[in-house]
Amino acid sequence: MDSPTLAACALLGRTDEQRAYQAALRGFCDRDIAPHAAAVDRGERSLWESYRALGRAGLLAPAYPEALGGGGGDLTMVAIFMAELSRACAATALSCGASTLLGGMTVLRFGTDAQRARWLPVIARGDAVACLGLTEPGAGSDVMSVATRATRDGDGWVLRGAKTFITNAAVADLHIIVAVTGESAGRRTHGMFLVEKGTPGLTVGAPMRKLGMRGSPTSEVFLEDCRVPAAAVLGDPTQGFAQVIFPLNHERAMAPAMALGILEGCLERCIRYAKERVQFGKPIAAFQAVQFKLARLRADMVLLTALLKDVIAGIEAGRDMRVEIAAGKAFAGEAAVQGALEAIQVFGGYGYIEEFEVERALRDAKLLELGAGTTEIQLRIIARTLLGDLVG
Repeated sequence: MDSPTLAACALLGRTDEQRAYQAALRGFCDRDIAPHAAAVDRGERSLWESYRALGRAGLLAPAYPEALGGGGGDLTMVAIFMAELSRACAATALSCGASTLLGGMTVLRFGTDAQRARWLPVIARGDAVACLGLTEPGAGSDVMSVATRATRDGDGWVLRGAKTFITNAAVADLHIIVAVTGESAGRRTHGMFLVEKGTPGLTVGAPMRKLGMRGSPTSEVFLEDCRVPAAAVLGDPTQGFAQVIFPLNHERAMAPAMALGILEGCLERCIRYAKERVQFGKPIAAFQAVQFKLARLRADMVLLTALLKDVIAGIEAGRDMRVEIAAGKAFAGEAAVQGALEAIQVFGGYGYIEEFEVERALRDAKLLELGAGTTEIQLRIIARTLLGDLVG
């Protein structure tokens, strides 16, 4: 999908290494992912073919240490990864991000040397898939209401509970499960546990039928007297809630990257179509109403790029970026949905047809307003910094 515009995704790269990675990944996506995105959406092709191919190409884990099979890069590389995949196929981006970022990066941050050596190389190669089991039927936005329990039993733990809306659960080799482990000072403590596929007591529901991101499997997870050894504890078994903020913040921080990729895909299609579609004797690109829609898409991409760079710089500098992350995610979801709607409008009636693919962008973009904390939750985070305890 060649475009005369300067690709916003490319603007993320600051170093020669980052730009080289972006170029290699874009080439891979144009060749091996984008042509199959519609088939992935319809369930006619598995995105895991691309996942494994990305691993074989050394593109799947840009921020893992080289010694553990990764690219040795930074968060900018992760942002490029999420943006480029989203441009080609947002469902593929979602599942790859859930495995390598929510799963693998959490093991990298909190795991022991043995846990890292066990899981990170196989994830980086595309030979294993990970998922994060946090959300429950009664604990969505209210994550402190997690009810899944982990009880000490001899030299191990027994997990009991259920999770829902878990990306990749249906195919995951590794489930990172968040569970209540006890109480301290009148408050519940939480832990994170590495539960391998095939562990007795671990069962997974069938993939849910969804509005968008259809190629990325989302399922329930059930834990019935699921026994894991002490070596399965990830980090501190009393600090699981504090630990889970790490992958949540990174997932939210990467929302602008996903929105950026979705909007770039829409803009490229719109430019090409607006030049080819003739009405009243001229290409519709000659009409100001269409020009403004294309310009708005590009303007939002510029803003998303600036947001993303600011958030990444703040995280890398160790600053408290809660407000910026929340603001970025809220804006990303709304910009992606509105941008996809405008893309459909550029295409007119054809935009409503699957063949032209912009309707899929709208269905996929909606998840950015819901997943990893709704837009309203992000605004609540910001309001709390303004109003303190008045925000319940």
